[in-house]
Order: sequence, then C-alpha cells, then structure tokens
Amino acid sequence: MRYVFLSAFAIFLAGGPALAAESVRVSQSDVITLALLKSNQALDAVRTAAIGDAEATELQTFENPELQFDLEKERNSGGAGMAAEFFQPLRLSDLTGARREAAESLRKLTTTEQHIARAALIAEAGSTYTAFWAAQQREQLFSSARREARRAADILTRGAAQGQTDPAALELFQGDAAGWDAKLAANQADLLVAGHQLSKLTGRNMAGSRLAAPDLSALPPAAQLIEAAGSHPNWRNLLDERLKAAQARLRIAKDEGRLPEIGPRITYSRGAGGGSQSYGFGLSLRVPLWDTKAADRQRYQADISRAEQEISRSAEYGLPQSIAALYARAEASAREYTLLKNSVLPRYRSSYQTTRNLLSQGQSDPMALWQVREKVTEAESQLIESMVNAQLARLELAQETGMIEELSK
Repeated sequence: MRYVFLSAFAIFLAGGPALAAESVRVSQSDVITLALLKSNQALDAVRTAAIGDAEATELQTFENPELQFDLEKERNSGGAGMAAEFFQPLRLSDLTGARREAAESLRKLTTTEQHIARAALIAEAGSTYTAFWAAQQREQLFSSARREARRAADILTRGAAQGQTDPAALELFQGDAAGWDAKLAANQADLLVAGHQLSKLTGRNMAGSRLAAPDLSALPPAAQLIEAAGSHPNWRNLLDERLKAAQARLRIAKDEGRLPEIGPRITYSRGAGGGSQSYGFGLSLRVPLWDTKAADRQRYQADISRAEQEISRSAEYGLPQSIAALYARAEASAREYTLLKNSVLPRYRSSYQTTRNLLSQGQSDPMALWQVREKVTEAESQLIESMVNAQLARLELAQETGMIEELSK
C-alpha cells in the first residue's frame, strides 16, 4: 500500500518545478522606444536642449540699435528743423569674438547633455524593464512552487492518516507552502512598483503585459569598446564641455569688465526752413567704474574650479581601466547565467527526474524528492538573479562607454 501511495505521489510531481511558458508581448526594445517618445524625462531633455540653444542664440545676438528723432521750431520762423541720431551699442565681447565662442561652447555642451540624458533614460528604461521581468518570473516560479507544495501536503495528509507517510514530511511541505505564500506577497509589491514605474516611463499601462527575457548577446571585445568610447558622448566628455563653457563665459565677463560697452553714433541735423545741415560721428563709452561683472567672474571661476576638480578626480582612474572593470563584471554575470541555464539546471532537473523515478519504485521517499526539488527551485531563482545582474552590468558599461544604444538593444 505504501508503494502505491509513493507511486501516486511521484506521478503527481512528474511535472517538476520548471517555469511554465508564457506568451511574450513586449520586448526591451519596445519599452526603450516608448520611453524615448513619451516619458517626462524625454520631454524634459528636449526642453532643456531648446533652452540651451536659445541661450546660445541670445549670447551672440547684438543689442538692438537706437534711433532718435527731434523736431525743432524756432520762434517767429516759418519752418522746423530736425535732428536725428543713430546709436549701436556694442559690447567688447562682441568685438573680440568671446560671445561667439561662448555660444559655440554652450551648443556643444547642450548637445552632450542631451546625449547623456538620452543615455540615462535608456538605462533607466532597461533597468526598470529588467526589474519588472524579474518580478514576473519570480511570481511564476513562486506560484508554481506553492501550488506543488500545497498539493503535496494534501496527498501527504491523506497518507499520514493511513499511516503510509512520515508526519515530518507533511510538516515540511506545509511549511514550504507557507514560505512560498510569504515570498509571493513580497514579490507582489515588487511587481506592482516595477509595473507602475515602467508604465510611467512608457506612457502605457504595462500591468497586463508579459515581457520577453532581456537579450544577452555577446559583447564586442573590451579593446573595441575602449577605442569606440572616444567617439561617443559620455560623462567624461560632459565634464570637458562644462569646463570649456565656463571658461568661455569667464572670458566674456573679463572683457566686459574692462570695457562694458562701446557705441558708435551717427548724427544728422537740419536747421529750420531747410537751412544749414550737419553730419556727425561720435563714440559713446560706458566706463566700468563699479566693476559690475565682478560677481559674474566669481561665479564662472567657481564653475571652472568645480569642473577641473571633477576632471582631475576622474583622471585618477582612467576610462580604459573603468571600461575594463565594468566589462569584466558584465562578462562574469553573463557567464554565470549561461552556466546556470546550460549546465547547472539540466543536471538538477535530471537528478529530480531520477529521484522521482526511484520514488515511484519505492526506492526513495518524499523527503529526498523535496531536497532535490529545493535545489531546482533555488537554481531557477539564481537564474533570474543572474540575468538581472548581467543586464544591470551591461547598462552601466553602456553608459560608461557612451554606447548606450548599441549595447542596450
């Protein structure tokens, strides 16, 4: 009778704890595309770029000229005279080219900032996608494990009542079911948070979407990434552009501190009745008596000092070393995932099948099968975590190299 019971128990567990297949509706590429089109971060980046371009245009635009007219009529005179004056205010920085250079620096900085903001958004979309995918996979894994533990506990309960099974095995499966309840409750919160964040990024309700596993295609060689990083905008380029922009603005402040404004004047006057006419040329100067640009020089000098300190600090650990370290971590995480998927899990599943067969022949017991099932479930969970770690490492590497779009597909 005990042999019959164990055979039935083994048949019940024949499916094992492997994850069930799910239909796939959304890919990481889909999510990134939607985020770049609809997220608030994308709109903010566009707005910031437009503001930067407007500031650059404003920097190199001349002040509007002034045109003044006066009409004069002499007492007891039959006609009226007139006087006109044209005045074009010019800043010394207009004449030295400092404003043009500052505008060019600001446009380059704005472009780099836009690339960095885009890269940050892609990385955020990728990491949020991975978190939601992982939460979905855990829910599937935990639900399957809980369902199996509950059914096993039901069968063992009937067997224990007939004296056919060890009560300790029943307690084990009952505790197992309760443990999966707790894990599912905690994962449900993660699922809701990740789904909400992904919905905000994409402008689309992602709660009911099933996500494809993130791509783990082979990375280019580290040397190739190091070489390509020099031609892609990254945060180190951003530091350089910030320094150049601050230096250009400081030059404007210095120029205008020496001679804030110079204005050529052209005058014309005509006497009453169309008599005498006169033309004139003059020059207006605004004397920098109070040094109104002192505050600007202090502000831009502070920006320069900050940028120089950041560049110096980043130079202590060069870009090639940083990329090499991140590359090694990304490759290690990918290898872990591959080993779990292709080597560890197949062996654990084979062991599970063997133990189940022995149980059906009365040569094993539920406790042994439970131990093997725990190993399979633990490996399935590790497989999910290794994918998460691999994806996050690749995204960080992509941001460091500036090759976010090439490495996040």
